[in-house]
Amino acid sequence: MLVWTNVGGLAGALLLGFLTWRIPIRTLVIAAMIGAVVMVTAFGQGQSTLASLS
Repeated sequence: MLVWTNVGGLAGALLLGFLTWRIPIRTLVIAAMIGAVVMVTAFGQGQSTLASLS
């Protein structure tokens, strides 16, 4: 599970890096923070045990 979390972090960082060429950084940071809140909330509500998360 932790490996996939790191892979997702790498993919997100690369995506944000590529998007900075086209979209203003302030807009990207706001969108990334809102997206992070939504995804962490969904991840925390998704399963009740560590075994079911993996």
